[in-house]
Amino acid sequence: MATFHFTLLIGLKNQEGTKKKKEELTSTKKGTFPIYLSVTQNRKLARYKTSVELDSVDYWNPKEEVVRKSCIEYHALNRRLEDLLIKAKEAEDKVKESGEEVTSKAIVDTLRKIENNTLNKSFSFFDFAECNMQELYDLGQYANFQQYNCFIRRLKCFVNGVKPEDVIIRKQNDWDMMQKEFTKDLLFNDITFAFLNAFDKFLHNCPNNCRKGLLLNQNTIRKMMKIFKAIFFRGVNRLEDEGLKIEKNPFSKYECKCTEANVKEKLTLEEIESLKALDLEKDSCLWHARNCFLLAFYCGGVRCGDMVQLRGCFVSKEENCYRLKYTMDKTDKAKNIVLVSEAVEILKEYIDIDNPSSTYIFPYLNNSASYAKAITAKQKDSLSADDVKNLKKAIGSSNALLNKYLKKLAKMSGIAKNISMHIARHSFADLTRKNTGSIYDIKSILGHTDIKTTQTYLKKLDTETQDKTMQNVFHREDEADRLLKQLKNLDSATLKQLLERL
Repeated sequence: MATFHFTLLIGLKNQEGTKKKKEELTSTKKGTFPIYLSVTQNRKLARYKTSVELDSVDYWNPKEEVVRKSCIEYHALNRRLEDLLIKAKEAEDKVKESGEEVTSKAIVDTLRKIENNTLNKSFSFFDFAECNMQELYDLGQYANFQQYNCFIRRLKCFVNGVKPEDVIIRKQNDWDMMQKEFTKDLLFNDITFAFLNAFDKFLHNCPNNCRKGLLLNQNTIRKMMKIFKAIFFRGVNRLEDEGLKIEKNPFSKYECKCTEANVKEKLTLEEIESLKALDLEKDSCLWHARNCFLLAFYCGGVRCGDMVQLRGCFVSKEENCYRLKYTMDKTDKAKNIVLVSEAVEILKEYIDIDNPSSTYIFPYLNNSASYAKAITAKQKDSLSADDVKNLKKAIGSSNALLNKYLKKLAKMSGIAKNISMHIARHSFADLTRKNTGSIYDIKSILGHTDIKTTQTYLKKLDTETQDKTMQNVFHREDEADRLLKQLKNLDSATLKQLLERL
């Protein structure tokens, strides 16, 4: 049987190790002295901090373990301690009834649940996950919301016994009808290592919604399990004060490996030229798709989502060159790109480049939609959750449409590659790697140990070096011309010495 004692938990020695006087005893930040309930079982001690705090140590009677009458509220405070002692003994009985090993820690944990009215409370993983998902939607993080939604739907199907091959849910109405048949909930304490393995096996047998006839990709499954883990631990942290307690971490031994990364598809300059050479009807869907792809390529591999959101007012002329300034959707980083001649020629087909408007450059997004009123990154941040959802859906549809026509263009050009808008990004990166130096080379030359130092070092020259890189990728300077420019900058004495050496 456990023993219970009320005590003041105070330090008795100062930093020098000598005994303190009463007035020097350690207190809380508020200057009060909290009373603790000490629980001892099998010579092991656990403490529970009570709600009783005294303004002075003189108010505590350590022999009787009661608040002295010199404290004005002594009667109410002692009654509170008596009630807590009754609950502590009740907690011991509850631990015995559960069949769990009776330890001082188990008694204190059960007492805490009794105090918080969470002893018999169940914690639904589905309820928490859906609240978490709604938070993402309200914050405008629609892409994350979609990923969470996809994961939760599959998890609900698994818990409610739906066969993997039947988990193809495309329309919201179909999902709403299916959910009406679901009766089983998932509690946090139901999530074990065995449960994770069973769900993993279930996912490996689920069909791929995007690629007919195929099962879910291994990397897709890994992403879902990462979402599962993130929601689980978020819930454990947030619900701990409400009484949720997880004895074992179910994810500690679970592992979901990713597959080897596929070789990124990319186009050569010759293949880019073959796309440019196609004779296409102006203003046709194929013509717009080609221009969108080529502009993304010539502007440094702009992502499709950013590409379809480009507006005429993002283009400006500075010091005899045109520039494109926009904020990337994915990273919120501001971009300032010099426009090479090929990019300028494409833009001239869509906008008055010297007097551009604020409308979208390409005809994929609706200029009359409520989301179109947000031009700057700051304005986009103030869009409602519904406007963000509609914008993301429109971008997704545009991406799918562009990729559809790009595949037709590849076939017309004799390009035997699975071409998409993102291939513009891969192609530019590959060409840049071949035609220019990398920051890692600069890091070695400067002798920096950290590449961040190199980035800071070059920050002031960032726009200038980017401009040179952009020009060199597509218009590589002739080696003879480059040497001639260097020779012209030499003084006559140095030039004479150079010629003598030659």
